[in-house]
Amino acid sequence: MAPIHRIPTRLFLILAELCQQSGPRVVRVQAMRRKWGSCSSAGTVTLARDLVDQETCFQDYVIVHELLHLRQPTHGRMFKALMSVHVPGWQAMEAQRRQLI
Repeated sequence: MAPIHRIPTRLFLILAELCQQSGPRVVRVQAMRRKWGSCSSAGTVTLARDLVDQETCFQDYVIVHELLHLRQPTHGRMFKALMSVHVPGWQAMEAQRRQLI
């Protein structure tokens, strides 16, 4: 399997576990300069093409982060609590994300 196809595969594995009721309307993988991913209010999840070059645990962090925005649009307490449930130790990944961009 080509490396770029690994991201959508990981996304859908996590999606099946995390968002059993509603998932993104559209998933895109594209070149992004300043972000690893984004989630629009219309339900479009976009992931950076370079994400495939990162460790699997970091990929999971980014994918879960964006999928949780479908349920919780802000980075408030509820969002952070959900991140802690789905990605234990996510704060270390957050620090890594800031260093990589």
